[in-house]
Amino acid sequence: MTSAARLTSGFLLFPLLLSAQFRAAIEGVVSDSSGGSVPAATVTLNNNETQRSQKVQTSSDGFYRFSGLPPGTYTLTAEKPGFRRQSMTSLRINAEEVQGQNLTLTPG
Repeated sequence: MTSAARLTSGFLLFPLLLSAQFRAAIEGVVSDSSGGSVPAATVTLNNNETQRSQKVQTSSDGFYRFSGLPPGTYTLTAEKPGFRRQSMTSLRINAEEVQGQNLTLTPG
């Protein structure tokens, strides 16, 4: 491949790489009804438009974070054995924004 061909193909790929990088995020704390943190809870984030789903476990402090998100509408769910699942639907994630969303689990 000539240097001109490599340079041209690099310019063609550069916009694709830029469009695939998102800086939006959602983070928060999962707690119980008394305010204590819930470690090792499973938090699921589902993009309502693409149906792409991601899962994380909360830290020992109940903290979770999803980053690199494209703008859109999402459903956020937290669950752990011994608790009732909590879901929040129609969460709007805006471009370039970090959104805080805490969740509270009740025994059940």
